[in-house]
Order: sequence, then C-alpha cells, then structure tokens
Amino acid sequence: MKNALLIFLCTMLLACSPFRRTTFTYTNAGENFSLPVIVPKGFSKQTNYRDSLGNQIHGFDYKDGAFYYVAFVADSNSFIQALDTSVHFPQMLSSGGKAYKSADSAFKFWREVHNKNLRAGYRYVYGDKEFVFDSASTHLGLIE
Repeated sequence: MKNALLIFLCTMLLACSPFRRTTFTYTNAGENFSLPVIVPKGFSKQTNYRDSLGNQIHGFDYKDGAFYYVAFVADSNSFIQALDTSVHFPQMLSSGGKAYKSADSAFKFWREVHNKNLRAGYRYVYGDKEFVFDSASTHLGLIE
C-alpha cells in the first residue's frame, strides 16, 4: 500500500510540473549532439531553424505571444536576440555561463543565457510567468 501511495504522489508531482522535458539535437563539425532541456509547458507551436552560418534554433511559441528557444550558435560570441552590450551587462552564473535580462517598453521580459556555444532564452514574457521561463533558461547554464 505504501508503494502505491508513493508512486501516486510522484506521478502527481511530475504532472504538476510547469515544465516539459525534451531534447535539443544539433550538429557541430559534422557530429550530432543531443541535449536534455526543459521547456515551459503551454506552447502552441514548435519550430526548427538553421541558417547559413550554422546557427540552429529550436523555438517554442505561446498563445500569449511569448517565445522560448534553445540554440546552438556557430560563433560563441553571437547572440540570438539583438541587444546592446553597452547597456545590458551579463550576470555571471555559478556554472561559468552568463545571462542577459531586461524588460521591453511594454514591461514584457526577455532573457538570454550563454553556455559556450549554447543559448537558451525567451522574449515577450509577462511578469507572472517570468520565474518559470527564468528557471527553464537557467537549466541550460547548468549543463556541462
């Protein structure tokens, strides 16, 4: 009976999580890599994009206009979001990565986490969902 209760409680906790686990697969120097990532639940559309420079982005669109992404960039000094580094300074993460964050003129938040050639971030996120999107993007900073 105790085991059944434990299984039920674990199942309920996982079901209540605000995240969905998925895998981001990208190619670097002809070799495929897969990376476990967490994504805020509730997205309505997924897109994969690869440009001529070798940047690969897996994006998630939300009905309220929010956008979350995980990306591999060919140049470790590049950004997915356009931002002015003379105005936006990075927060250094304990993992060795860095994060940029702010709000736009409509008070919607954006953030981009850098970990070597990997990026995770979001834009157009309302304050009540900021914590969930922050947690998901910080997860990338913890991956070695």
